[in-house]
This record gives sequence, C-alpha cells and structure tokens, in this order.
Amino acid sequence: MKFPCRSVLWSMVYVMSGISAIAQTFSPFNIQPPPDADSDNRGSVGPERRDCETLANVFMPIVPNYSTATDTAPRQRYGWSSPDQPTLWFYLPYETAFIKTADFSVWRLESQGEPTLIYDAIIEQPQRGFFSIVLDDQSQPLTPNTLYQVTVYVEAYCDLTSPIIGDSASTWIKVIETETPAAGLPVSAQVADYLDRSLWYDAVNLSLQQYCRDQTSTELAALLQAALGESFTFPEQAECTTASFQSE
Repeated sequence: MKFPCRSVLWSMVYVMSGISAIAQTFSPFNIQPPPDADSDNRGSVGPERRDCETLANVFMPIVPNYSTATDTAPRQRYGWSSPDQPTLWFYLPYETAFIKTADFSVWRLESQGEPTLIYDAIIEQPQRGFFSIVLDDQSQPLTPNTLYQVTVYVEAYCDLTSPIIGDSASTWIKVIETETPAAGLPVSAQVADYLDRSLWYDAVNLSLQQYCRDQTSTELAALLQAALGESFTFPEQAECTTASFQSE
C-alpha cells in the first residue's frame, strides 16, 4: 500500500568511521566496498545520532559504510543487492513500549532535481531489536543500476521521563543483475560469495536469517559485528521480527 509523503521522512542517516579496521578485526569474510562506493552524489554525512544516552546502540541499518580513519568525511551506508525486491534489515534500540510511530520510505535518486518518493508506508507495531522489511508486491521493483535511498523514521521516548524524539536510519541501495550462489552451499560459503561481489544486502539478509535462528553462530555474529561497527553492543537475546505495514 502507498501512503502520502510525510515531510519528516527525507532525513539523512549519519554513519560511523573505521569500518575497514573493524572488518579486519572481527570478520573472517572478504569485506570490500562496491566499486562505486566513492561516488559523491549521495549527499553529505556526519556522525551518527545518539539522542538517547541511556541506550546501548543507535538506530541503524545493517549495512557498512566503508569509511577509514584517513577519510576526510565518512561515507554513507551503501551496498548492492541482486533481488529487485530485496529484504532490508535495521536495528531499533528503543523499548517496544516507548515507540510511538514508525514510517518507511523508498526514494529514487534522479539525475537532476530532488529524489522521487516511490514508496511510503506506516510500520505496524514496530518492535525493538533486529527487524526486516521485505520489498514485495506492494512496492515497485527497484530498477537495476539505479540508486535508491531507504529511510525508516521513528518517534519514540528514550525512557519514561523523557520527551518524545524523532530519529531516522537510512541507507543507499543499488540492484545489480548477477547470478545467485550455487544451490546447496553452506550458509557461510553463500555469504562469502555475496561479499566477494559486494552484494551486502544479500549477505546480511542470509546472515541475519540464520543468526536469528541460531544466535550461537560466532562466524555470523562476526560478520554482523563488522557491518554494525565496533561500538555496537549485541543484546544477550536478540529479538528478530519482520515489519508489517498498516493497510489504508
């Protein structure tokens, strides 16, 4: 279902630095940025928000940003996908009872002018923890080799005594036409194959599906740690949900 544009949704996510060093420390996989990760047409960036000092983690998409200590400015979170209706993952740190609203939008970057909103929906009963958003038949398939920005905007309370705040997490995505890994490969081999081809959304989706079933997998936890950053604190028991959208 499509919903009218909400002005608060066109907000840019801010990213952490140091992903290359993090990847070398935590992940056994070959984590490399897409060849076009240095493109400067994705807008300006800055440090990630931390409005709620009581929370262990910030609101973030599960995608690396590939910044290094020598970069003059951090790059935005960005990755490739092979499906044209990919599954996107986010981490929402707010207590479920403190989340008032959540909105999801997809924007297409145009060669000239402002981005175009192609999908806008209200998330029904958002939950704390890892949550996935599946771009299915309700939304338009993403056009290959076209840049899109995905944004989730929430209004939530840090705690029982704090005022409500607005927070957002965004990431850039591009669909690339390519082959899928051979059937029957172990999950780790499929993930490694995706990463070798810069298909971060495919790798993260497969990893988190497996991690949510078996949170004892240290290899997959290492991959997620590399994507999330050195400052991310894994909860003792990570909750995993799939977002559903309100109907008209």
